[in-house]
Amino acid sequence: MITNLEISNCSQLVEIDLAFLLYMKSLSVSDCPQLKKLNCIRSQLNNLYLNNNNQLIELNCSGNKLTELDVSNLNKLISLDCSENLIRDLNINLCLEITELNCSNNQLNNWWW
Repeated sequence: MITNLEISNCSQLVEIDLAFLLYMKSLSVSDCPQLKKLNCIRSQLNNLYLNNNNQLIELNCSGNKLTELDVSNLNKLISLDCSENLIRDLNINLCLEITELNCSNNQLNNWWW
């Protein structure tokens, strides 16, 4: 069973769908320059790391166990659904293109826009 997954340096990857992976605890996606969509709903994630995915426009990480989320480096992000987590700290600084945001059912204390 996979609990930690790292996806990196995938220059042609456009979409990732990792929904309902019930044992997944940590996901790291980096240096995927063509990635547009990432779906990791209801996968029991505690950690989600996103770096150098400059074309990402849609992220759905709802229904996990994330306590913090930093997408500040995703400046083309249009849609973010991080609802139904345990998020206390949410950083969407520099995400000026966001038009759809759902962060309901979290425990937000700190929020950076």
